[in-house]
Amino acid sequence: LEFLPKGNDDDKKFVIDVLGLIGDEKAGDDILKEIDKTENENVLLACQEALGNINYLPAIKKLLEQYSLNELYKPTIIEALGKIGSKEALDFMVEVYNDEDDLTRFSLIESLGLIGDERTFFFLLSQLNTVSGPIVWPIITALNELKNKFNFDIPFDETMKNALLETVLDADDKYKE
Repeated sequence: LEFLPKGNDDDKKFVIDVLGLIGDEKAGDDILKEIDKTENENVLLACQEALGNINYLPAIKKLLEQYSLNELYKPTIIEALGKIGSKEALDFMVEVYNDEDDLTRFSLIESLGLIGDERTFFFLLSQLNTVSGPIVWPIITALNELKNKFNFDIPFDETMKNALLETVLDADDKYKE
């Protein structure tokens, strides 16, 4: 933390990455200050990721402010919000879901699986009726996480059967599990 203000952008990115891996919340204020100072996208992305890794709740407002500044930031911010978890973050993710591209939706769905609630469960179920292809895979995984978290029953209709078969046959191993 003492070195952070002294380093160049490469040093700062490295230090922020390490602080995020350490996971100590006391680094949060210093990382937030760096967000306001830096103009380097790599440092900014490192800050966003680190704030999620340390579950720094006071960062939510800043992360939400940055969301629409650059397409590059969106998946990292969504992942950070999912790690931090809050009602505000959850509401935001559901709100922006329909406006995003599939890459950002992958991050959104995975984060919804982490911090979702009953409403999120039914939202994701409804998405199975409108999507196809690889985006089905994280939806199945998120539904499973929410099912386990809240002891929900998953309807076993044709849509679900097809989604499960598609995931088991075509998905990456992490989704197949």
